[in-house]
Amino acid sequence: MRARLISTAIVFTFVAAGAYGQSRHAVSVLEAVDGRVRDAENATAIASSGRLLYQADVIKRTSSEYCASSVELSNRGEFREAVRAASKAFFLGESEGSSRAQVYASRDLAYAFSLAGDLDKAWYWSENALRLVSSLGGSDRSWVLAGVHKSRGDIQFRRGAYDRAVKEYETAIDNSFRPDRPWIRASLGRAEFKRGNLAKAAELFTDLKDENNQQLRAAAFRGEAEIALSSGKADEARRLYSTAIKTLDESKAPLTAMWFRLGLARAILTMGDRATAASELRDVVRLAEGILARFRSEEFRTGFFGEVQEVYELAIEVAMDDGRFSDAFALSEMSRARAFADLIRGRIKHAGATPEQALGTTAIAETLPPATALVVYHVFPKRTAAWVLRGDGKLSAQWLPVGSAPLAESVRSLRKQITSLGAVQTKAGELYAQLVAPLGLQDNETVVFVPHKSLHFLPFQALHGPKGWLIEERAIATAPSASALAAIVRKPSIPADSLLAFGNPSLGKDDLPPLPGAEIEVERIAPQFAMSTKYLREAATKARVLAEAPANAVLHIAAHAQVDEIDPMYSRIRLAVGEKGQSDVEAHELYRVNFGGVRLVTLSACDSGLGRVSGGDEFWGFKRTVLGAGARTLLATLWPVADESTPILMTRFYEGMKKVSGAESLRAAQMELIQTKEYSHPMFWAPFMLVGDWR
Repeated sequence: MRARLISTAIVFTFVAAGAYGQSRHAVSVLEAVDGRVRDAENATAIASSGRLLYQADVIKRTSSEYCASSVELSNRGEFREAVRAASKAFFLGESEGSSRAQVYASRDLAYAFSLAGDLDKAWYWSENALRLVSSLGGSDRSWVLAGVHKSRGDIQFRRGAYDRAVKEYETAIDNSFRPDRPWIRASLGRAEFKRGNLAKAAELFTDLKDENNQQLRAAAFRGEAEIALSSGKADEARRLYSTAIKTLDESKAPLTAMWFRLGLARAILTMGDRATAASELRDVVRLAEGILARFRSEEFRTGFFGEVQEVYELAIEVAMDDGRFSDAFALSEMSRARAFADLIRGRIKHAGATPEQALGTTAIAETLPPATALVVYHVFPKRTAAWVLRGDGKLSAQWLPVGSAPLAESVRSLRKQITSLGAVQTKAGELYAQLVAPLGLQDNETVVFVPHKSLHFLPFQALHGPKGWLIEERAIATAPSASALAAIVRKPSIPADSLLAFGNPSLGKDDLPPLPGAEIEVERIAPQFAMSTKYLREAATKARVLAEAPANAVLHIAAHAQVDEIDPMYSRIRLAVGEKGQSDVEAHELYRVNFGGVRLVTLSACDSGLGRVSGGDEFWGFKRTVLGAGARTLLATLWPVADESTPILMTRFYEGMKKVSGAESLRAAQMELIQTKEYSHPMFWAPFMLVGDWR
């Protein structure tokens, strides 16, 4: 028995097989995926990968050109490509004996990893840059030191270590040149404010008001008003914000106006005038929506939503507390997965759903058949909003008394217990009590969950209530957002009458083990379709996946997978080496495939449902690309799958689809494993989740 997932560079031995047999993956790798054990991507590994990438380039560039490209890619949100470009620069610096090139490459790697959210690796590369910087002199040395210490300050700020952030920013200022200094001082002011040094923060913000740059002056006004508000001077904060707003031309500075109006709404809310605050928040959301419409780049749209989540979250909280549940639901939809929903709508021009229609409860309810409930969560720091919507248009809502940090820890703990074959019912019961029990779901009602933040990684089917596992209680599916689900469900149905299946691809000289269970899996499911094409071992190539998938209703891939923790859009399915030597299908490549005629994509590989959740609750990984490419449904996994049990589950799943919905069929297959002696533990049946059209 072997794992279907590999870590970036290491394969571990599964140590907890016990009576349950072997697994396709190792517990240690599971922890790596959860972010606790990470491949270092150290200097040796980066230089090695940089060499291979450089050799593959048709047009060779200089180290400085690769560095410039890395920074540009980071600013566009293409973090894995940014790392690759900086890796080539680092390799060139090492091979040419140029410390200067290695220093700049290290600085840019720190920048890329920092923006990607991998603060440990960012810190490693900032340390590497500081170690090498002594070889530089003059302006070169100061230029690097300013940039590196600014990045280190940002890292510490994101970690909440504001004292350390201040020290890093101060060092950056000491080494900076005049044009960059005010921007670093703006960051320093934020750090001083966060650590409670209001006098120093006020001094820094006052100095910034003299700068000949509107963004810097805006930061200064906003900082002064925030200081007033945090000092209990809501009336002064209201005056500062109101005065600043009057000096603005909203048409020319909508982003600045949005931040000012948000602060004004907070001040008014603190003063107890909820009606006026709600009205002001509507203007803030209007500005945010207008700014979003100007972005053409998906990465920039996503980044913008990450920055302005506090706009939507304050508006949602006020609406919920005021009992305006429908407004709160619509605001939640506006705040999440907008780029994802637009991706899907872009492939569904015939669906007739505009963004405005898809955000309303009425239009979404129309897509829900009887005996189906849509459950939408929105996680806040100290509590979680939950809405339940049914096909009759009735919407209920409530606050659940669990916030983001304890919820994330509970999800992490449950996943760890499951993947280590431990006892899970206690933690699974706690999460059931927190997230499901208060909702008042009806008996045998199918539930489509729209998760938020850490809940994207929660196996809802493995929650445990009075009737046993939640999957024993009811059929379950998930969706990236209610709007995305509505767009998917509006598409014409497709009969699951043709199968394209890939199993146990041969990886040539790669040291990954073969997957006999994956081959058995494909052999068993192929006869269940009127038309089927299967490719095994050497025939299971990337070229065939990309070329033949659009012509089949069901695409099934049983193979090794690799999760890219830095940029999940570069996560890959390992396929057989073809004539051109290509053997990997990366997540972003699937988006370019037209899946408009595909009913179901099954990625029977470890962790194929994992990825990264960025600001605005945008999910990056196979879920995004497969559904964004037009497929109705994705069957993916939340952790490594076992070689013996997976063929059983998949056989039953496809058999059931001939008679019942996809969600009911998956439920029956999972319950069959639950009733066995060998595979009753959630490790074996619970990783599989249906995303999208559950019918």
